[in-house]
Amino acid sequence: MRTDGNKIRERRHELGLSIGKLATMVGISRRALYGYEREMTRASVSAAYQLAEILGVPLVKSINILEVNLDSPKKDNLPNNPDSNVRNRFLRFVLNKFSKFGLNVFVTNRSPFDFAALCPHTELKLIVGILKEDEEGTDDRMEEIASLSKVIEIKPILFGNENVSNPLGIAFFSFDELEKIPDRQKLEILLK
Repeated sequence: MRTDGNKIRERRHELGLSIGKLATMVGISRRALYGYEREMTRASVSAAYQLAEILGVPLVKSINILEVNLDSPKKDNLPNNPDSNVRNRFLRFVLNKFSKFGLNVFVTNRSPFDFAALCPHTELKLIVGILKEDEEGTDDRMEEIASLSKVIEIKPILFGNENVSNPLGIAFFSFDELEKIPDRQKLEILLK
């Protein structure tokens, strides 16, 4: 997430905190905090929220994950591209299914979700997470996806092999269930 480096630095000074002290409180390195203050690096969702909570001011600059023109996505982002770098077979399966549904997809890196999807013909916008078997930190990841979806006002959806405890109410489908969904319209009905 893009943070407002000036706000971080100003508020840190107001509170009399050194970079080292604040970094320790957030659980990040001094170098990372220095990068946030200079806007040289982006913060993770959890670090940005932790900073905002400690400093008591909003710090996140709005970012539109769909600012990439998904009506004409880059060739590299298309799942049916044989040169695609998507190695996770479950992610590749979901990407292919979404493409067949007529959704444009944008694979993300260093994000709590795996890709964003947009239907060029309807208002459907999704952030999608693929839960891997025995994945550590699933609850934290789901919480980040849920929080982020509220901030950017895009519906979250999760896919996995088996149902997981989901107290946040994020739409969840097994890969078998997804395989049985015939088209985008049926997916939209199931998401309501």
